[in-house]
Amino acid sequence: GTALLVKLLDADEALSVQIHPADHDDGLGADESGKPECWYVVAREPGAGVYLGLAPGVTRDAMADALAAGDDVSKLLTFVPVEVGDFLAIDAGTAHAIGPGLTLVEPQRVVPGRRGLTYRYWDWNRRYDRDGRVDAQGAPRALHVREALAVTRWDAPRGEAFLALARHRAGPADTTAPASLTNLCGRGGPLTSQHLQVARLAGTGTISWPRWDALVALTVLDGAVTLDGARVAAGQSAVVPASWT
Repeated sequence: GTALLVKLLDADEALSVQIHPADHDDGLGADESGKPECWYVVAREPGAGVYLGLAPGVTRDAMADALAAGDDVSKLLTFVPVEVGDFLAIDAGTAHAIGPGLTLVEPQRVVPGRRGLTYRYWDWNRRYDRDGRVDAQGAPRALHVREALAVTRWDAPRGEAFLALARHRAGPADTTAPASLTNLCGRGGPLTSQHLQVARLAGTGTISWPRWDALVALTVLDGAVTLDGARVAAGQSAVVPASWT
């Protein structure tokens, strides 16, 4: 089975640098799992992007030294400018952060009955008050440096070789065209994923839902979708039973 989480994120400032372990990592407890996820770019301000994967040449020692010194860790990551319709897959062991000026849909997978883990590498040296507001006189958020370094895939491809595996540029959705479903990752998609099947439904008209034989999370970004008489409007999400797919 699979537990699906879908977030709609609107980032005014950069989010913390994070990483997720794989399900089989030794450090996980019996009630914990990894949390593979992906991003679909809904809107972006000019020049906005994400931090995804390590920059070429960055070693474990270089990252550990930068974290210990409080340096700008974003310089050790690959900054990827994005466009509306870009889709990015984030596998276990990949350091990542969402930059400012982005609206994203973020599907995630967690093993049912377990808690998906996120290790926080770095949080831009921000401090917060007791209510969670940024405050230079406050306290920093808890980091998980030892765990993050341990699960990082230091042998993963870098640069363009990495982006070829992690990014698909689907382009803006054409809402005036006939309704169609475009696979983004998983079975039949341009990107490979062992855990996630993601597709974009766009256009106007009637279309048969593909047979995925799985629970499906549907998030509507514009217009509305009617499923067997149930209307899901923009900004809403719905769960589609496996019996419907």
